[in-house]
Amino acid sequence: MSISRLKYPTFWNMSAGNADGYAQLNEDDSPFTSVDTTSKQGYTIYKFTESGLYQVRFNLGGFVEALIVGGGAGGATQAYSWAGAGGGGVVYQGVGVSAGFQEIVIGSGGRGSSSGSGLNGQSTEAFGFTAMGGGAGGYGGFVGLPGGSGGGGGGADGSTPGGHGYVDPITGLRQGYSGGYGSGTTGQSNNGSGGGGGAGAAGGDNSGTNGGAGGAGLNLKSLFLATNDWYIAGGSAGMGANGTLSPNGAGSSNGAIGGGGHRTEDGGDGAVFIITKNA
Repeated sequence: MSISRLKYPTFWNMSAGNADGYAQLNEDDSPFTSVDTTSKQGYTIYKFTESGLYQVRFNLGGFVEALIVGGGAGGATQAYSWAGAGGGGVVYQGVGVSAGFQEIVIGSGGRGSSSGSGLNGQSTEAFGFTAMGGGAGGYGGFVGLPGGSGGGGGGADGSTPGGHGYVDPITGLRQGYSGGYGSGTTGQSNNGSGGGGGAGAAGGDNSGTNGGAGGAGLNLKSLFLATNDWYIAGGSAGMGANGTLSPNGAGSSNGAIGGGGHRTEDGGDGAVFIITKNA
């Protein structure tokens, strides 16, 4: 699933911001990496990709596009009954900002574990919006945990659901999808756990002794005017009793932003992308 550029909001006061109404960041004292896309329709993308607190200064108020990503859940011991980890939630909004400082808090990925369940990812906050952290996968007969995208259900004790992906109860906007079902019988060899949900698709259910595939994340290729696919916030796969892993979702961890952790890996840290148009 891909995500495309917002249309310019007609309600924004065109007298604010630069000639196109966009805000301008102060690059001298803001702790960011600037990706200049002047040759690609004149946009500049500011990337904040490490967990922590940032104070970002705007010289000029106006409109910005903000893509906010929660931290992915940590993976866990990949026995047949451990399920896939959910990716972080994703929020993409056009917002009006005033000149001055704006605070951004980027959530870290959840810790993976070699001896127990992974942990949920932490949420990311910017411009009054919160992208939820991903939900960890369930173990045995336990359900997957809810999050931006939900963790898969454990592979034992009957049919076990994955955790729900977050949907804002007021706006109805979806941040991610649910984890898949796991099923089986404790102590038997018919078990398979569910895949973790991603920001672009739900995690897969197990099929007999095969674990469920991880849900795909979001492809930012179109949004960032990039040449190659660039996925974030995918879910990791569940394990089956046959010892094989189903495919991980595109944009799951191995360093992917907001991705659910593979096996015992930590989840990927969240991020904030601020997109402005050059004057």
